Amino acid sequence: GEEFALVLPGTGREAAMSIAERIRRSFEASGMYIDGHRLNATLSAGVASGSGDRLAISSLLREADAALYEAKSSGRNRVVFTEDLAAGGQSRIVRVA
Repeated sequence: GEEFALVLPGTGREAAMSIAERIRRSFEASGMYIDGHRLNATLSAGVASGSGDRLAISSLLREADAALYEAKSSGRNRVVFTEDLAAGGQSRIVRVA
């Protein structure tokens, strides 16, 4: 599948999660028809945030990528925030696939 990132400056955790979840639900609901058959698709997203020294885009993308792959490996069609990974000992832009 394709991957892309959304950069949401000045957006807090809850707002970023809400945006990612809204995109996920819209994508899931927007199936298409091909030759009379409905084709459904889902979306997984990883969300990371930072400030100060955690604002480097490369760090945020790495962390969002880790959250994205956690979303994929834990069942797909979900949004995972990096702090949710912290309990599992892993690290913390919205990255979508």
